[in-house]
Amino acid sequence: MADQLFYEDLKGDKNNYAFPYMYFKNVARHQRMKGVLGVQHFSKRSSLNKSKPHRYFGKNALRRLTKIANTQPLQPLCTETNPLGIYDSSTALYIQGRKAERTNDEQTQGIKELEMSRQTALFNEKLRENPHNVNLWLSFIEHQNSASFSLMENDSDISQSQHKKLGRNLHRRAQLERKVAILDKAIEHNPKSVKLLTARLNIVAEYWDVSTLHQEWRNVLFLNPVSIELWNEYLNFIENNFEGFSVALALKTYASCFQKLLQMQQPSFASHQRPAHLEEFIIDIASRLCSFLRQCGWIEKSVSLSQALLELCFKRPNDISSPLTWLESLWEARVPRTGEVDFIESAVATERQLPIRAVHGIDALEAEDAIITSNQSFPVIWRLIESLRSREHFQACSSSTDCDDEDRFVSFTDLSPYLFIGEKKNHLQFRLLFGCLVSLGIPILPASQAQLFWAPLVLEDNLLRCLANVPKIASLSSSQPNIVNNMSYLTFLRRIVLQTYRLIKQPYQLELALWWLDVERVRIGAIARSSTQVDVKNRWKEAKTWVKAFLKDVSSSDSVTTLLLYNGYAALELQMGNEEEYRKILSQLMKMYSVNPLLVEQEKNPGLKAALIRIWFSYARSLLRCKAQGKPNQQAALAQLVALGAGSTFSDRGTYTPAMLLKAKRKYQAVLQQMNENSIVDKVSENLTFFYPDELVELLGCYSYFLSLTEGCRSAFHMVEQWLVSSQKRDLHFTAEMRYNIEFVKYHIRRECVYVNLLELSSEAREWAKDIQSRLFHDTICTALAEYPDSMQLLTIFINSEERCSMFSGLWNTLTMRAKATQSKSGSRAALAACLALANREEIVKKGEETTFKELPGCSGGTATLYLSYRRKMEHLAEYCVSQYPGRCVTLLWRILMHSAHVAGNPQRCKELFYRAIRDCPTSKDICMDIIQYEPSSLKEVTNLMTEKDLRLRFPLEELELLLETEKEENADGLHQVQIGNKNDSFVDATAYAEALKSLTSESEDNFSEDFQQDSEED
Repeated sequence: MADQLFYEDLKGDKNNYAFPYMYFKNVARHQRMKGVLGVQHFSKRSSLNKSKPHRYFGKNALRRLTKIANTQPLQPLCTETNPLGIYDSSTALYIQGRKAERTNDEQTQGIKELEMSRQTALFNEKLRENPHNVNLWLSFIEHQNSASFSLMENDSDISQSQHKKLGRNLHRRAQLERKVAILDKAIEHNPKSVKLLTARLNIVAEYWDVSTLHQEWRNVLFLNPVSIELWNEYLNFIENNFEGFSVALALKTYASCFQKLLQMQQPSFASHQRPAHLEEFIIDIASRLCSFLRQCGWIEKSVSLSQALLELCFKRPNDISSPLTWLESLWEARVPRTGEVDFIESAVATERQLPIRAVHGIDALEAEDAIITSNQSFPVIWRLIESLRSREHFQACSSSTDCDDEDRFVSFTDLSPYLFIGEKKNHLQFRLLFGCLVSLGIPILPASQAQLFWAPLVLEDNLLRCLANVPKIASLSSSQPNIVNNMSYLTFLRRIVLQTYRLIKQPYQLELALWWLDVERVRIGAIARSSTQVDVKNRWKEAKTWVKAFLKDVSSSDSVTTLLLYNGYAALELQMGNEEEYRKILSQLMKMYSVNPLLVEQEKNPGLKAALIRIWFSYARSLLRCKAQGKPNQQAALAQLVALGAGSTFSDRGTYTPAMLLKAKRKYQAVLQQMNENSIVDKVSENLTFFYPDELVELLGCYSYFLSLTEGCRSAFHMVEQWLVSSQKRDLHFTAEMRYNIEFVKYHIRRECVYVNLLELSSEAREWAKDIQSRLFHDTICTALAEYPDSMQLLTIFINSEERCSMFSGLWNTLTMRAKATQSKSGSRAALAACLALANREEIVKKGEETTFKELPGCSGGTATLYLSYRRKMEHLAEYCVSQYPGRCVTLLWRILMHSAHVAGNPQRCKELFYRAIRDCPTSKDICMDIIQYEPSSLKEVTNLMTEKDLRLRFPLEELELLLETEKEENADGLHQVQIGNKNDSFVDATAYAEALKSLTSESEDNFSEDFQQDSEED
């Protein structure tokens, strides 16, 4: 058989009987040839590796269509080497022994490769000349992505095997290792660069194991112990890394961070140079820790830590040697703390003056019993009681014996690693108070970009939902207490504000009071959007009573404080629609100071001039909103603005003459020109405030409205835009070094306030201006967001703007492009605002469709479908953002996606989104509560995960099972007593008794299907 080339085997392989099919190498595979023999084929894609069909408007599809349209079938050429004309040109040249010429596609490919090589060489040349340019190194890292994958994306017709053959397919692991090698070389030249160190650690996190990654972070921190930015990035890594995350490990990391920072704070610290603004950074880390504990469900620890920090800051005596020992003695004495009833403001008190603190939320058993006896399913009962305890049990117990839950007791030992002794400076005290209040759930207002940049803490999830008109798909319930869902918690926060107001000094006293009045206004607006009319009236009555009492408690002899506080109260009346009361309050304030603001001397009474201009301006705008005989009262508003500019005193019924009109215009121009030339800075502006009126901003607003009423909106817009261009400074960028620069922050606050006034003018002028164009609003908000993309104030205006659909599409597209192009916090905030705007538009379109179907005859059975396109856009944008950093760490984006999947009836996708969300946001308890609401069958799995990650679990499943068994036994005993009492009754039927017993006992069983569906709809 050795001399035979082929032989036949008729026995076969018996091993084939062990498998359901033959071995693939023993089966021949044939490839079917498409097309006509002899015609040159341009498609080089293998039929086995079919790609997805391209859409007709795609670039690759258009390129292929152009090729096919310009291609003519080749006639066979018969030559000596190709007698039948069946060989293509490259084969014929090969037979002749000649080299084939390169095609146009190969030439284009070579040009692209040459361009990439040229760019790489240019980067190398620049880096050799300037190796200390950190941004250039980071740009070179970004260039690696385009150099590795751009050719593959452009040449979609080339198969994967051909990419490997040409050397253009770079494995993901190889690409990451190449980036790490580049960063290692960059770090050699820039060993202290936080950006390079962080970029390297973020890249290696994709293929290193958790223990190695933790050790590398520790090594980097050991080499850079005083780098504040690096500590911030390390805390981000600890909180967002699911594999190694637990609350206990995170708290150990925070303790290590505080230990290192407190060492730097000591005067004996001499091993390294002390970082600038160290006290501010310590306050920021403390505020961040309070927020972290709140997100994980440990509200008692968050509140207790905030109380301890505030008492150390405000009540600490100056003559004690050990402040922590003093605070520990107060803590163990069980005296009322900050925000509690009978709080003692003085640092020293006798034993008779020390009352025992009262803890809220201990007697909440009646509400829990009502939920247990409501005959709902097991998961629904657990979720309701867990949410109830989370909202009510926000105060820590004084001792472990005061409550059944031992975790509610927070000892001083638990807090001592995170306490610090700060300097008693006014701006530091206000910063600590600001951070503690924000960590407790109070929104930052007015939420300008400069304020968010300066703030020690920003809660991305809660801010836009408090400020904007949030649609139903984003109105997600929270298991944590806040200013809307818990009245007891709101009372607690009000006490903190009132108590600390008496301890802090001016001008931060006024700043705190104005901030809280604005919070009350926002809270009333949020309640009005989500509650019934009766509930809104009751809440407004309660808020109005408290605000009036608050104004009496904080009354001051300072005229500026009185004016601004009552102006804030008037804004509350306007929020509820009481425009008459609003104008009445402003009119009384102006009559109290019967003087024209432009005639007030700034040196004698600083701040009075700006306060009076703001109130005068607000009164004039209120007249434009007041419609006389169905039209805005333009003449009355213009009369007030003319009286302000002409130097007249205030009067409810103002009149003007042409001479006064001309005089007012010249006065406005002269004052604004003088302020721009001299750059006047008030004495009050030496301290950083956000609610204090800016004289220049208020005058620009008055003059813009004056011009819009006399000459038209175009003149007003031209004047304001001219000021914005002339006053712009190119060197004031948002960098870490400028964060605590007061002049920098106030410069950007002023510019953003001018943008806000201009946007409000374009919105209000549509009712009374003749030359108004909707394009003005679009251009203004696009320009404002291009300069301040992080501003929640501007994003809120965008969400609440009710423009026509074409205008909305342009605004949304602009915001979406910015969200996708920016890999920073501004990108995630822009994406969040765009999603909320789309959800708002979806509700408007759906309501309009349903109304149309009801009104039109013959369309009563129609189904609204147009709104679904907006939902798909929203889901696509949110999905894109959560796939990238930092959007994947925004909890609200994940919750919106999960809620959308639940509404669409897709439980599988809902659960998939939960696993992705908890991987990127392991600190969020709200995500776990959401999936239990949407998928009740996952209750045990999710609670086990929460226990593993040390998230706060207040209601164990075993406790609920025991309570339900007790309820069943009580029901059974009750029926048994009924049977004994009526055993002699001839009308008692044993069968009916058995059925009744069965129905009662079956109501409390663990049912996960129909009961939950019905109860969740009611919930």
